[in-house]
Amino acid sequence: MARRNRVSFAGAYYHIISRGNNLEAIFKDRADRLKFLEILSKYRDKFNLTIFSYCLMTNHIHLFIRTNEANISQAMKMINWSYAVYFNRKYSRAGHLFQSRFISKNVAKNNYFLSLIRYIHNNCVKAKITSKPEFYEWCSHKDYIFSDRSVINGMDEVLSFFGNDIREFTSFIKTEIPQKEYTILNRFINENLDIKLDRIVHSDDKKIRHGGRITRETVEV
Repeated sequence: MARRNRVSFAGAYYHIISRGNNLEAIFKDRADRLKFLEILSKYRDKFNLTIFSYCLMTNHIHLFIRTNEANISQAMKMINWSYAVYFNRKYSRAGHLFQSRFISKNVAKNNYFLSLIRYIHNNCVKAKITSKPEFYEWCSHKDYIFSDRSVINGMDEVLSFFGNDIREFTSFIKTEIPQKEYTILNRFINENLDIKLDRIVHSDDKKIRHGGRITRETVEV
């Protein structure tokens, strides 16, 4: 069965997930994670990407990216390939490091932009790695707290929704993710998040979802 082409255009927003082949670890030590972030920053600039959040788990990666050019496949190919070359050389291994193609979920800025950031920042908490996202070194939540823009170059855009008040942002990140919303955000499949999440939001005829959904009435697109 032929694979469907990815949705790709300038200004597209993506939740990207890359998993280790056979669910194997893709990070074995601190140096590996630092190397991945170095590669991510390099190709962020090369491909003109805006990065809003990330979380590096043991056997998979979450990224929230906007492509300012229609180049998501090219960008992720180089990011994953460069890291795989580093990893294979370091550990004297051969073969694929990542499982198949990366997963990409489309999301519109005017709908679930903040919900997705909250989900990614809480990935380490849901996995019971830590009790709070700020305690996990490999999640971009700490970057927001310490204003570290070495990787996250979309920070100002995110904080503008909170009047540039980091306390308001961190308070939002700590709010509970509705279970139905979490179930959809947590799926490892290519899909349009707006369509899937709208179904649970509109089931009770609400136009604005408490806890992160932004509508066209509140954001200029």
